[in-house]
Amino acid sequence: MPIKVRAQIFADRIAMTEQRYPAAGEANATLTAWTIEVKSAKRTALPLPTQAEYVSRAGWFKDGTPWVQWFTRDQKQLTLTEYTGATATARNVLIEQDAAWVDAHSELTELTGLLLSGKPALLWPSEASGRRQLVLVDRVSGARRPLTQQPETVGALVCAADQEVVFTGATDRGRGQELFAVNLQGATRSLGGSAPRQWRGATADKACKNLLVSQSSWGQPGGLELRGVQDAAPVIQLPGEAPTDLLMRVVPTPQELNVVAADGKTPLNALYLPPLSDASTPGKKHPVLTLAYGGPTGQTVAWRWGRRGVAMLAYWQRLGFGVMMVDTRGMANRDRDFTRAHYQSFGQVEVDDLYAAVRQLPAQVPGVDPARIGFFGWSYGGFLAARVMLDKDTPFAAAIGVAPVTDWTLYDTAYTERYLGLPKDAEGKPSKTYQQADLLLRASQLSKPLLLVHGTADDNVLFDHSLKLVEALQNEGKLFDLMIYPGKAHGIAGRKASLHLYRTMEAFLVRHLQP
Repeated sequence: MPIKVRAQIFADRIAMTEQRYPAAGEANATLTAWTIEVKSAKRTALPLPTQAEYVSRAGWFKDGTPWVQWFTRDQKQLTLTEYTGATATARNVLIEQDAAWVDAHSELTELTGLLLSGKPALLWPSEASGRRQLVLVDRVSGARRPLTQQPETVGALVCAADQEVVFTGATDRGRGQELFAVNLQGATRSLGGSAPRQWRGATADKACKNLLVSQSSWGQPGGLELRGVQDAAPVIQLPGEAPTDLLMRVVPTPQELNVVAADGKTPLNALYLPPLSDASTPGKKHPVLTLAYGGPTGQTVAWRWGRRGVAMLAYWQRLGFGVMMVDTRGMANRDRDFTRAHYQSFGQVEVDDLYAAVRQLPAQVPGVDPARIGFFGWSYGGFLAARVMLDKDTPFAAAIGVAPVTDWTLYDTAYTERYLGLPKDAEGKPSKTYQQADLLLRASQLSKPLLLVHGTADDNVLFDHSLKLVEALQNEGKLFDLMIYPGKAHGIAGRKASLHLYRTMEAFLVRHLQP
């Protein structure tokens, strides 16, 4: 695996660090799989095919048979392979395929209460129907049949008993999450305590009889309760701080926006919080700060408590900003067509959706000044922040990008190739999908204020990303703002650094959007 030498730049020293970090298109680690007997230390090789680029999960069936889940390099195929007999003969139990990519998961479970071909049925998630559902698989024949038929995507498996499975599922177009139980005949019920506009998850005991349930909603910090899977069981509320009237005043309920994607038909989840300062008088135009992640697996809009984020929303409101949060196509907790929307098109679909949402905002919220709309994003959201400013047609007046990816050929193999493919085509020429997402090639289009922020010891999105964009902007003679944090990693952690970061952001936004 390629070794990258990173310069971790601190205030008082520079540490040269070697990191095994395969960038897109480079060689991955060579994989082998083994079983080891604890008493004798005997090792038995589990043969992997040459196309097995990634091993995502491994384990044992209840009869002692080892299994491995492995991906092809393009991650369009996930295979479950079991190894039988003393020679560990490989046999593929099932193959999951998708024209874009297959997501890794941890839901594989044996259901002892249902035998198929003489062996416990396997529980497996699949998006083959167009929506993530749970299916039952015959371990011998590989035959499948649906178990759940939820109206929205199935989330995570919580636990499985002999005759019932508990899982989380999306509600309210992905903005909420609830707990459900389904029996082996497919009859599904909501667990007790369900309510609109909330987010629940759970951890179960080994018998799948009792749950430790977490619950939160907008403006309400998370709470915990002990609850039985059967609703007749007593519910025990665990001690915690109840939400106060003051908290609800600090974090008022947001307005739901009815915005559609750039395709003119797909509804996007979006929320709006109005400014709360004395300056927000009737008839006066106010600026807006837009928040979005834009990338795969992320979600900005949800009926749940956000630890640091909710407090920051309230602070920006009191400075005189309206705040809009939006989930573009390609983000999480929706049906397959939505989550795969920007396959091989980073910097296109989510940008178009963001522009569409911003341009629909003034018609739905009186007082929005369309000339003073800003954007803030981190990581993939940082890439999105820089991308929207490197566009002559941007509707944004200013943007802040923290830890942005600027050149996807520098990011890791597994993540990047899953969504963009290889950086070079079959003829060895640079891939168009990477070129259209390359911010360095768009440097000449910067015409409005941009603040770039990066920690010099970032081992996720390496500091090289910002350095390359800085050089490209300087070569084009473009003026921009830059804030670096010596020795800080991707999260720019630490009270003093975080406080300085948000004060820097505040100063930038106030200067350019003038609340």
